[in-house]
Amino acid sequence: MSNEECSEKVDIPNCEEFKEYLKIWRCCFRRDDKAYFRALDAVEKIRNENDEVNSKTAAQELIKFLQSWHVLSASDISESEDKLASEIRYIKFDLLKDLSNKRLCEDENLEKYEDIIKKAYRRLDNIEGVGPTATSKILHILFPNFFVMWDRCIAEHYIRKSYSRVNEGDYFCFLKKMCQLIREIKNAKISRIL
Repeated sequence: MSNEECSEKVDIPNCEEFKEYLKIWRCCFRRDDKAYFRALDAVEKIRNENDEVNSKTAAQELIKFLQSWHVLSASDISESEDKLASEIRYIKFDLLKDLSNKRLCEDENLEKYEDIIKKAYRRLDNIEGVGPTATSKILHILFPNFFVMWDRCIAEHYIRKSYSRVNEGDYFCFLKKMCQLIREIKNAKISRIL
């Protein structure tokens, strides 16, 4: 996706529409999503790039989380668990270590991270059974303050192309659009109604 397409203005709901969306979200959000919180906790327990035991546990919890959200079936990834554990360690402690204490939009120059974000996305997306939705959710669990999860509907809405054709460039574009949206919400002072 070109920079021009990626910088396309994001439509923001007005305050009343936003409040309605929040009501719907609060109604639907599963506050008891134990699989999500277990996956976050498991990833936090990985101490370094050599911690195979905790990364294996984290991979198992991530798989349970992805299955609970109907992103994976057990057969999709059962043989890829070790590969996922290895990629988690590499991405968390090597490739994206500079993002560990960052929030998505705190740095005005997201482009300086573009290559490593795309590389991390590709590495996860290339694991057997892991697709675009699971990839974004895994990245989010690894760095919850930086990566935004997407699914088929969200990707098609913001990227405006068939979900079967989305790639790492599209996901990076999506992150840029989420930054734009966050900034616009803050500028519109909608954030105070949260």
